[in-house]
Amino acid sequence: MKTILALDPTGDAAVRARLLLRRREVFDLERSWQVEAYAGFEWDDNVTLESGVNEVLPSNQEDFRGLWGLAASARTWATERVSLSLGFRHDQTKHDKLGQFDLISDSLFGSITMRSSGWLSGRLDVVAYNTLQDLDAEATGGLIRPNLIIAFRQRWGVLRTFAQFEGTEYHDHTTFAPLERDAISYSFGFQHFLPLRRRDSWSAVSVSWARTLTQARPGGGPDGFDGDFDYDSWRVRANTRLALPWQIQGQLDVSYAHDDYRNDNLLHAIETLGEIRKRRDDTLIGRIGISRPILNHVKVEVYYRGTRRFSNIDLFDYDKHLVGVLLRFSTN
Repeated sequence: MKTILALDPTGDAAVRARLLLRRREVFDLERSWQVEAYAGFEWDDNVTLESGVNEVLPSNQEDFRGLWGLAASARTWATERVSLSLGFRHDQTKHDKLGQFDLISDSLFGSITMRSSGWLSGRLDVVAYNTLQDLDAEATGGLIRPNLIIAFRQRWGVLRTFAQFEGTEYHDHTTFAPLERDAISYSFGFQHFLPLRRRDSWSAVSVSWARTLTQARPGGGPDGFDGDFDYDSWRVRANTRLALPWQIQGQLDVSYAHDDYRNDNLLHAIETLGEIRKRRDDTLIGRIGISRPILNHVKVEVYYRGTRRFSNIDLFDYDKHLVGVLLRFSTN
């Protein structure tokens, strides 16, 4: 998929959906439609919501969950230099015990691509999404993302630069004004895709900066706190796909995020009975997996994913480990 919903760009759902550019998106443009689906199970030793890694608190409880999803896209209109693609995506999780963490996410997306030459193209992505948590309305939002894509010689791969503007509205009631999460955010970054010498193998690295500003009003009311979730973020991510013997593909994803929060943290002040502190987070995520085709258009994937978030606010400091197995279907 050229573009998908990613409420949490470092979360499990984003990793499953492969946010980074795939080789076929740049070099293999002949297919006018595509369908993808997946289904599987995960065991998680510290269940958290996937819809907002910056806001969630760890459950400190383990659980099994089922997960499945479906995505379809089609190039609905195309000329020699301009094409329009539209699509839909559905993702869902169902926990064995912790049903309050069940998520259902649906998104509509469109992309218009303009190719000015054989090596330069522009793309505008538009996404609208809605998320349910435990069957209750959780968040609705949308984003606009212009991209500039430069295709170098095959050996040097593809460079994508982008800007993103996003608005999100949460439907839950906020007891304290500083805990308001409705927000606008804007980000800038680049991503470099590099094919490797081994057939069907590649690496990619991306770097981005983002600023998120919630609708919590300055001063937050009588308590004097501003928004707890106003922050600036730097993110670095590296991905590698490596073709191995017996049709096995190895996958390695590593990401690091540094989040600087702009205001004193109300939750920390409540927990410590008055200590004032601005929140700082550093999050490390690693994922390793292997996959292999078992039928035409179907492959099985087994993976491990670990997360360690270091935070100077104890409520948000946690680690988690999960293992999973998926069946994936793709028309490609």
